[in-house]
Amino acid sequence: MERRPGARRAVGVRARPYSLFEASRVSARVYEWDGVAIGYFHLWLVQLRGVPELLRQLLDTELAAIEAIVLDLRGRGGNGAAVPPLLEVLDDARTARDLPLVTLIDAGTRSAKEVIAHELTKRERTLLVGERTAGAVIPAAFADVGEDTYLMFPPFEYPGYTASLEGKGVEPDVHVPASGPYSAGQDAILEAGLRQAARLAAAGGGREANQLPAYSEVLAGMVEALGGEAAIRRHSAMTQTGTFEIVGLPVAGTMVARYAAPHFLLVTAELEGVGRLVQGYDGEVGWSDSPSTGRTVLEGNDLAQLRGQANYYGPLGFEEFYDTVELAGRTDFNGTPCYELSLSYGAGAVRTLFVDTASYLIVGMKNTISTPVGSVETITTLAGYQEFDGLQVATLRTTDVGGLQQQKVVITGVSFGPHEPDTFEPPEWAVR
Repeated sequence: MERRPGARRAVGVRARPYSLFEASRVSARVYEWDGVAIGYFHLWLVQLRGVPELLRQLLDTELAAIEAIVLDLRGRGGNGAAVPPLLEVLDDARTARDLPLVTLIDAGTRSAKEVIAHELTKRERTLLVGERTAGAVIPAAFADVGEDTYLMFPPFEYPGYTASLEGKGVEPDVHVPASGPYSAGQDAILEAGLRQAARLAAAGGGREANQLPAYSEVLAGMVEALGGEAAIRRHSAMTQTGTFEIVGLPVAGTMVARYAAPHFLLVTAELEGVGRLVQGYDGEVGWSDSPSTGRTVLEGNDLAQLRGQANYYGPLGFEEFYDTVELAGRTDFNGTPCYELSLSYGAGAVRTLFVDTASYLIVGMKNTISTPVGSVETITTLAGYQEFDGLQVATLRTTDVGGLQQQKVVITGVSFGPHEPDTFEPPEWAVR
């Protein structure tokens, strides 16, 4: 076993008979998340008999005091004939106890489990968290073809589901990639599901799941608000020019930000009385140089935050740049109703975006950065969107740096076109 690169150890496992039904039974447990009691049940296989009765029994005993349910449908499939009675149990839990339901899915979710996810979504009974499902719902049969060999083949279509799900799958409302190798036991999809279940319970029950659109819908709205995919991809390099000031202090000057696809960035500010501030990212190395902090090679959270800032294609690059993208809920940002998007990447870094529910433009951001006095939270307000060659750009950005100072950037010009070949090359001191 290798939980982290190079950290290997031998583990002995004794082979024993096992029961997927029993595995489902013992998976039931209660998690405490943000003060909310959340019941968890992993349905390992949708078996023809016994699963609906098992879930009903658990809801009456071990899960009797819960405030929300997380149903884990990841992996494998099962028998479609067992789906209707299982849905009836979940409907009863919603009707009798108004329990919010969050359902976990991944790329291995298939067959009868996809039908369950599809039906729960169609009935507006759940919030789906995880990855798009496998898109494999055609029933299977087996034929003995001799030589100790069996042929698995699709004997018929699944009425009502094959056309809509086969090869397409079910999209999650909250997109969270499965934890990969060396995740050291972390389960990103489960953690996101518990967080969403706690949020729904705190909001007063399962009805709010109906009010929160799918992540894919919000993403599509963001792309359209910026001018559409064609406008976003029309150019692969951009230069923004403007002014920079520290509000309330005699510190001001000019600013030039150069971007290139997919993730290159160089920001230079010339401030009167202070000097030259530079920050850059070449796709691997992040660095900064300023009179106050000196030369710094960025690492950890600071490097991850800069990489996110360098994402040239904006929402079109979310799933490439971030480990998880989560539609965390609704909130207000400076009095504007917003969707809250939580974007996480390496080193535990998290960027929160506030997306106007009416315009789908980003009106705010929240990050954590390192400063000479330690890590502080920054909150940036984006306003004054203007069109430049079909692309909407925020021309006014005001950032509160942990209550210590307020920075203001005004964009006065935007141009498109290639940069010099060495524009984003880090200085020698940053790559030694």
